[in-house]
Amino acid sequence: MTPGHRWPPALPPEALGAVVHGPVIIARSPGVVVGLRCVFAYPEGLRLPVVVVATGVHAEAAQRQRGYWGSPDGDLGEPPGSSWLLLDVQVNGKEGEVEPFAEADSTGEDRHVQESEYWIGELPDDGTLRLGAAWPQVGLAPSAVTLALPGLREAAATAIPLP
Repeated sequence: MTPGHRWPPALPPEALGAVVHGPVIIARSPGVVVGLRCVFAYPEGLRLPVVVVATGVHAEAAQRQRGYWGSPDGDLGEPPGSSWLLLDVQVNGKEGEVEPFAEADSTGEDRHVQESEYWIGELPDDGTLRLGAAWPQVGLAPSAVTLALPGLREAAATAIPLP
């Protein structure tokens, strides 16, 4: 296993990927949950849409971490470094953090929802993908799930290119 690999933000191909896994909870702590909506496969890799929902005091903590609590004049300010959701991936003997290529937040008084899209630029040779998530600053303890993706290469080959 090669730890410390980093998957930087990258856009997936302009195509409709094949769904190779349905929704699954990656991590859950009281007041915070991280879910994977599905896994889209392409010949070049995997797209992972992830959602985080925090409620109550955990929502307030997430809002602070994401920079929604700024100066009194309304300036949002900068979120503290390295204090966002940490998503790590293990695939093909490599393990490390993955960074989102797209994000959107929705926040309210008692709820914070963060939607992120990740790209892994390779397909797992053994058809398994391990995902881990943690956000200790908002109370999310580290947790991981291993997904079996049978028939992955065949499904990835069915991605439909867009003009």
